Amino acid sequence: MKKIPFLTIMVMLVCATVIAMKITYPEHGKFANGYIDLNQDGLIDFVIETNLWNIERCDGFLKMESGDENLLDVEINLKNIVQINPHRWVHAYPEIWYGAKPWNKLGPTNNGLIDLPRKLSQLQNFSTTVDYVITKKDEKQPYNFAFETWLTKTISRRGVSAGEIEIMIWFAHANLHAAGTKVAEFDVPLILNGIKRNVIFSLFRADMDWEYFAFVAKESLEKASLTFDWSFFIRKAREFSKIEDWQELYFTVVELGTEFGSPGYSAIQLSWSLKKLSFESLTTPMLGD
Repeated sequence: MKKIPFLTIMVMLVCATVIAMKITYPEHGKFANGYIDLNQDGLIDFVIETNLWNIERCDGFLKMESGDENLLDVEINLKNIVQINPHRWVHAYPEIWYGAKPWNKLGPTNNGLIDLPRKLSQLQNFSTTVDYVITKKDEKQPYNFAFETWLTKTISRRGVSAGEIEIMIWFAHANLHAAGTKVAEFDVPLILNGIKRNVIFSLFRADMDWEYFAFVAKESLEKASLTFDWSFFIRKAREFSKIEDWQELYFTVVELGTEFGSPGYSAIQLSWSLKKLSFESLTTPMLGD
């Protein structure tokens, strides 16, 4: 979903060898953001954003905090939400990301782990490891916990348009349906809580201002430590794409956040803690041989 920067906030509290950083809504705004430097080497490891992109107004608060216990703690407690555009369905996507997000020019983050953005034809596959737990106060509230990337024609970071691609991977979700039409279902190999296994995902596709894909786990994983390879998802989406010349597109960013809400659901009480988010470069090409 579209995300536009509004305000940059960076609050650094030095405590021994740990740098804590916190941004909040409404104090810092709907588009507050901050940088995480895990080892204090002067390089940005991650960007975080409140990213309340489809909220006109609301009551309550949203808090995002990085400290010595967790990489990121997110607490969302909002009510009386009025959407900017109900046709966009969800309210927001508070997130953490690495790379060069095309919707703004924050960062970029590129500490040498994975070189992003990079053309798909030149990009090696890489794995992502994430350890998280989600806490819900209302079982009926619509939300997801999802990774996202954008495949773009250039690295200009001027937004996303026709001929470009959004890919989401929903690991947890409730009462929220991916856009478009289901086009496939298959087993995805990954490591879940230390065990190699296959998890069933459905693939949804839609034509927006760009081409959209969402891989939705059949089993909602609300607490997990998992490792997955991006190549599987990229190559599967390519099989169902109407766009040619994927090798010329740039893999720009790895985003992780939670979309929440719907036109008929005006409150949210949800929190999640991220203990780990890391990447490892692999030896095979992203698009295969």
